[in-house]
Amino acid sequence: MDLSLIISLSVFLLIVIILLIYRRNIHLGVARMLHGKYSYDYIRVFKKYTNKSPFPYCIKDEIMSYLHLTEKKRNMTDHFFTLKEPLFENLPFHTPVVNIRKKHGEPECFNSYIIKGFELNALGYFKDDLGTSVKVIFYIFLNELVMGEYIITPTKKNDTRQIASAIMNRAGVESQLYPDRFFIDYQDKSSIYFYETGFSVIVRYIDWTNKIFMELIK
Repeated sequence: MDLSLIISLSVFLLIVIILLIYRRNIHLGVARMLHGKYSYDYIRVFKKYTNKSPFPYCIKDEIMSYLHLTEKKRNMTDHFFTLKEPLFENLPFHTPVVNIRKKHGEPECFNSYIIKGFELNALGYFKDDLGTSVKVIFYIFLNELVMGEYIITPTKKNDTRQIASAIMNRAGVESQLYPDRFFIDYQDKSSIYFYETGFSVIVRYIDWTNKIFMELIK
């Protein structure tokens, strides 16, 4: 056999062996380069090899049922109104995800979903606020902030009523009533949805003006 052919075959076999040995790292590297670490496609490839997500989950519920809670209860609860600008963590809706990560750093938990062909990502962080530990979640759709959420565990020092009062004060609402479930509506049609689950308090900031996102979660 010709020496050059033997060398070519040897090189080819060596390349095949290297690809087989390192196929996981290569596949993950390509997925990360093409889609970014915080993406549905990267997580899908990672799960293919490990059967788990590379990140802790921010939310463990089925996402559509979880999101539907806001729409279903919109006409069944108390509503308050405010003239203040809607801000979540001092950021307006439509803030690019790159600005969120620049301000808050790498997320401490992360979920990614495909809903009707569109990607929805949830970036989560933890902080101390309202006298307890709070999970802060930014929901990103088309690379922009469309919804924000606080998940709060009440304590003996800070019960649901006190949390509701603090949220109302921050939103510019004056009230002597602090129901377990209510909406605060802004002039631009965005809202805060406050509700108590029995285990935690959810405070959800949502932009109703984003028609594409609203259609997805119906």
